[in-house]
Amino acid sequence: MKVVIGADAANDDACFLKLNTILDKIESGWHVWEIEEPDSLVHSSFLSQSKSLKEMYQQAAKRSVYPQSSNIHRKKVVITLCPQADYEFKPKVAAAYLTAPLTVIMENRNTDGQFFDSLCQVLGPPELIELMQVKPPPLKHDSPGGNGEIPSLVEHYVKEAREIGYPARVIVFTDSDARYPGDMHTNPEKVRESCANHGIPCLVLSKRTIENYIPDEAFDSWCAKRTWEENHPWVTSLMRLSDCQRDYFPMKNGFRKMNENGFSREETLLYATVSQADKDALEKGFLTGPIELLKTEKSALTPAGFRQRDGAGDLDRLVEMVMENL
Repeated sequence: MKVVIGADAANDDACFLKLNTILDKIESGWHVWEIEEPDSLVHSSFLSQSKSLKEMYQQAAKRSVYPQSSNIHRKKVVITLCPQADYEFKPKVAAAYLTAPLTVIMENRNTDGQFFDSLCQVLGPPELIELMQVKPPPLKHDSPGGNGEIPSLVEHYVKEAREIGYPARVIVFTDSDARYPGDMHTNPEKVRESCANHGIPCLVLSKRTIENYIPDEAFDSWCAKRTWEENHPWVTSLMRLSDCQRDYFPMKNGFRKMNENGFSREETLLYATVSQADKDALEKGFLTGPIELLKTEKSALTPAGFRQRDGAGDLDRLVEMVMENL
């Protein structure tokens, strides 16, 4: 975020500890110091504390005069003793807000977290990729163990932030769990509604699950390293599915549960063109867990591959949502 330190806070000794805490995060790269009125700060008692503070101020002032375009640090936070507008905070509240990482709520912090990190690394601009390497990281994953519990976790973060006095630093993404085009599930809709009620950015993915976004190049790379594996016929049959069929195919479990429980009318229509041989090959899910391919085949992943498999702009919207809130 862009951080503006008001002259009133910069001349109140009681604020200096909190301002220094914030500057630590700025120095680490979490935020940038924006100087709007240089004359109001240059002789402040805060800057007079040390030479290093003055040098940091001078660098920030130079950047503010000659700003460079950036995909991150879009929101502006003003630190003042008399906040009067949104994102204007007293130093104590500002310190709590600016030292809290942006929390990305998802169904499963392990698999969804791996998916999310891969997306940011492949689709994100250099500034985002560099920021994700900062320690401690300015992003954190959290999950309640299923999208049915996400609204409760959102409520927890909103309540916690409200008690301190700032808006929750949270974004949410979740699977749609749709089994065919037009299928609507209750849990994702509840997540969307909860986020809308609390003003939390939210993306419900249009495909069935995150696994349905794994690009062809990941499977191609996996197969190229192995002369024969149980999964080879599975991948071959998967690639014969149409784009729409792949959007809703149960990647983790295959057709097994659908065979056991019976195909719905909509599922029967969706997979009508799939041969029995391919249905048999796809009876089970990918043996090693498809999301692992994002780790083992990392070097093969490209922006074009992700976007081609996506087709609807979901993944770019998710990355954009991150950048808008850092």
